[in-house]
Order: sequence, then C-alpha cells, then structure tokens
Amino acid sequence: MIAIFGIFSFTLVNITVIVRQFHPKWKDSPSSMILQTGITLFGFLIIIFLIVISQLNKTSEMLIEEESKHESIDKVSLLMSES
Repeated sequence: MIAIFGIFSFTLVNITVIVRQFHPKWKDSPSSMILQTGITLFGFLIIIFLIVISQLNKTSEMLIEEESKHESIDKVSLLMSES
C-alpha cells in the first residue's frame, strides 16, 4: 500500500515536470510553479516516510530476533538449573 502510494506520487512529480518543460504557457505561470513545488515536496515527503517505515521495520525485526535469542537462552538456563 505504501509502495503504491510512493509510486503514484513519483509519477505525479514526473508528469508535472514534463508538462512544465513542454508547455510554454505553463512554463512561467505562478500556479504551475506552486503546483510543481507542492508535488515535489509531497514526493520527497513520501520518500522520507518510506525510508523511516523501512528502518522501523528493520529495527522491529532485529528486536524480535534478539528477543527470541534471549528466550532460548532463558530456556537453556532454566533446563540447566533444573537438572
């Protein structure tokens, strides 16, 4: 879902840049510059959001892995103390 949203915003940025380059009446229009700036900033925001989400996912996976290691160590120590 997040990847589709990122691809959609990236496509909007590309379409805006293409329209601005090849249409002379849009080239110097203030509304087109505001639109392009807004869409570009929105695209960067989505990219930053995707990076943060992926880093949080990696951190979560590492924490789950560490927790499972600690649980297995606890089980081994419990078994050793019982015998």
